[in-house]
Amino acid sequence: MAERAGVLLAATLLAAAFLHAADLLLWLVPWDPDNGTYEGLFPHLGRVAVGVVFAFDTWGLGNKTVSLQEALGYGQNGRWLAAQLAKLEAAYSRSNGSVYVSFFLSTTPWRYYIAEVTPAQLALLNHTLAKIAEATGGGRRLVVGTSEMGRLSRVGYYQIYALMRRALPHARLFYCADFNQDAEAVAEIYNYLAEKGVKLDYLCHHVYPWPAYDYNGSVAIPARYVEEILKLRKFAEERGAGYFIGEVGFRNGDVEGYLYPPLVEYRRFDPAAGYQATIKYYKDVVGQLAGLGISLVGIWNYDGWWGDPFGLWHNPHLSQLLTAATQPPAPPVDNSTRADDSTRAGGPIAAWAAKTGPEVYLLGAAVADAAAVPTPLEAAVLTAPVLYIAAKLAAKRRRARLTSFPP
Repeated sequence: MAERAGVLLAATLLAAAFLHAADLLLWLVPWDPDNGTYEGLFPHLGRVAVGVVFAFDTWGLGNKTVSLQEALGYGQNGRWLAAQLAKLEAAYSRSNGSVYVSFFLSTTPWRYYIAEVTPAQLALLNHTLAKIAEATGGGRRLVVGTSEMGRLSRVGYYQIYALMRRALPHARLFYCADFNQDAEAVAEIYNYLAEKGVKLDYLCHHVYPWPAYDYNGSVAIPARYVEEILKLRKFAEERGAGYFIGEVGFRNGDVEGYLYPPLVEYRRFDPAAGYQATIKYYKDVVGQLAGLGISLVGIWNYDGWWGDPFGLWHNPHLSQLLTAATQPPAPPVDNSTRADDSTRAGGPIAAWAAKTGPEVYLLGAAVADAAAVPTPLEAAVLTAPVLYIAAKLAAKRRRARLTSFPP
């Protein structure tokens, strides 16, 4: 009986590992089909958080001083601002939880190459922040920031985040790095802003490993990038800040979407196989990140169109991803494995545990040393109540995270 109790304890711990499922954050972009497509995300607000991207088009305005009207009238700025404000107000009114806002200060060239913030960018940012403040009571329930600005001067960071803090005193602030910016560089930015009186509440990563994800039937973030994720998360936690993944992106319908992930052109678009493959790739990576204990993962993106290959709104299998994010995963089944080997090191549970995280893998190895393993029927009787309770607790925790602030 003691042996059976030991197996039950192991099952309980394995079930607790299921609670490491990640919540999803889906981004809404300005370049959508412009027909209300984004509203298709709102029925899922009980499962996911929403992020709204405000992008500025300032390429032809240079570094000269311009009026706000000139900046709004240039390129797509006026139309994009109106569209994204409407999305933000709609998401904010329908959600009880946090809503995320990300600013792209430049679309061409890529914002990573910005060294200094231009007068036009500051004018657009200041105006947009004022509009957001009006709609949200000074940023209540908002998580606001920018990303991928590896060449920006420290003064530039301060200009941006000081504006955000003044306009949205109730918002939380984040900065998201890509893998061109190592954890040490992000730490310097964090410390500089803190010295200037602006504290970042979250740090995060955009996950587009170059030139590819690791792939062996499943997609995985390469080890060197996992190391960067863990280093930045550790830095954030040591300073009382949070950490999340701002973006994971795969070209929707591209069977080779794990290759050259930032690429905005399809490598092998195949709607018959590609749409399902895209969902699988997301589930692989979200599962890997959840196994690291990361509780929020951003998906790039929901409503992209007009040359944006990442928009998931027309993927017929999207519900599979949303469902997977809100239900605990089951260990893989291997009917070729004998019942008395099912928890041995290298068996299916150990293999699943290895994907779930180092602590769970060690647990799998410990179970392998048990003196006795129950029959499949006994195991089912022992573990079913535990798994049911774990699933209920997981759902409750996710609902609490999605309806509370901060997330």
